[in-house]
Amino acid sequence: MEERVHHYQEAAPGGPIEEPAAENAVTLTADGPLELRGRIEIASPDGTLLLVATRASLCRCGASRDKPFCDGSHAAAGFHDCGVRPGNGGEAAPGEGPALHVVCCQDGPLVFQGAFELHEADGRPLPVRRRVLCRCGESTEKPFCDGSHARIGFKT
Repeated sequence: MEERVHHYQEAAPGGPIEEPAAENAVTLTADGPLELRGRIEIASPDGTLLLVATRASLCRCGASRDKPFCDGSHAAAGFHDCGVRPGNGGEAAPGEGPALHVVCCQDGPLVFQGAFELHEADGRPLPVRRRVLCRCGESTEKPFCDGSHARIGFKT
């Protein structure tokens, strides 16, 4: 497996180091990935860090060949989710800790630990009802996991 652990991204190759956003944020994109900004840590199921960065795009369609990262497969897979929850209008609940630590469960969802705000595709805050988000693409409660990964035999 190729080494992917990075510590804060350069704005461009050879460019200045990008400083993390003041607040950690996760934004749903319409028919696309989860966009993360801030102090981001992505870990494998055994806790091995895959990425430490200021931004990341995580697959939520289940089709990426580079899981947990988005590789653009959502377009060919026909993934559809507008990134907006009907009736939303509440405040996102803060978590603990300065970094947003994301654990990629084996053949399952993403577990978010630490402080972050969740935003719909249109920028409105989405209440963080649960810290377990779907990455198989089949949840009826997107972006939250409803256990569909087990039913469909999702594999990472």
